[in-house]
Amino acid sequence: MKLEQENNCARSRKENLARAIKHEAIGNSSSDYEFYQKAVDISPSIAHDLIQVLKQKSVSYVVAPYEADAQMTFLAVNKQVDTVITEDSDLIEFGCPIIIFKMDKYGQGVEFQYSRLDKNREICFVGFTNRMVLEMCILSGCDYLQTLPGMGLKRAHALISNFKSYEKGIMHLRYSTTTVPPLYEESFRKAILTFQHQRVYDPVAEDIVNLSDIHECQGGVYHLSSQLSLNVECNARIPQDVEKGITTGDLDPFTQMTFQGRNATSVAGLSGTSKVKTFKPESTTKKIDLPVQKNLLTNYFSKRKFKKPRKSPTNTSPLDMSTLKENCYTEADSGQMSISPSAYNS
Repeated sequence: MKLEQENNCARSRKENLARAIKHEAIGNSSSDYEFYQKAVDISPSIAHDLIQVLKQKSVSYVVAPYEADAQMTFLAVNKQVDTVITEDSDLIEFGCPIIIFKMDKYGQGVEFQYSRLDKNREICFVGFTNRMVLEMCILSGCDYLQTLPGMGLKRAHALISNFKSYEKGIMHLRYSTTTVPPLYEESFRKAILTFQHQRVYDPVAEDIVNLSDIHECQGGVYHLSSQLSLNVECNARIPQDVEKGITTGDLDPFTQMTFQGRNATSVAGLSGTSKVKTFKPESTTKKIDLPVQKNLLTNYFSKRKFKKPRKSPTNTSPLDMSTLKENCYTEADSGQMSISPSAYNS
């Protein structure tokens, strides 16, 4: 399912690039700018160029060896960062405690706090455990499991709210008119394990660890037999030295080879010595639609109409990133950034 999602994203970028070229050819600068934005793919080589600049500025960073969402959540859960700033991510189902959506150039955004889910009014989460929220997210749709016909966020919420577990909820669906594939429960269980125990990099221990500890409980839902391999769901395990090279940005995560001959050219390119074509939209206030998110719960919160901040900034100049202390973690493969406790005060 994850591979299918990535293929869909690649196909969408290709289609948007074709549209952008078409609009540029007829002089429609506003539309071509929008479609070029949607066609951008941040490749490992681009991330490597950025890393060289971060090194020059003595800015701390880490590249997620597997899933960027899980890596960000690990940093937030373990208080290695204060919050995660994102627009297109499924961090809620991973259990990220604090997320900032819709951050603008002035540094204003909308804060999501996992601990305040029970305060939500439209969809009631009173009595929901973290496990129930995760099961609801998976049931409503995720990258690791096929979505059942007619299953949306509100229906998934009702099932988990009424039956308290996915096993009983799916059993109910099997006795209804909903078509449930064979072995769906086993695939669901693997999806849970993937979200809970994804492999991430711990900058403090300088080692690859699990997002949460894998415990064995005889007869319990957390039991992990030796035959059940998370490698299938969390990507095949790669050698430790290769994992370390990827997290430091020295190795290409796809080829697992070094970035040969890029150090000299990358800094020069980012310094302005190379000619880069720029696109400027006619209207700076035009809204750019974000990609549709697979996780409906994340989509629900990030797309809601929130109240404007209490007070607009008196200084109309964009946020000066140089004012942040040089200690942040960036995710090269997702375009996300997490600011560390010493660098960001919300």
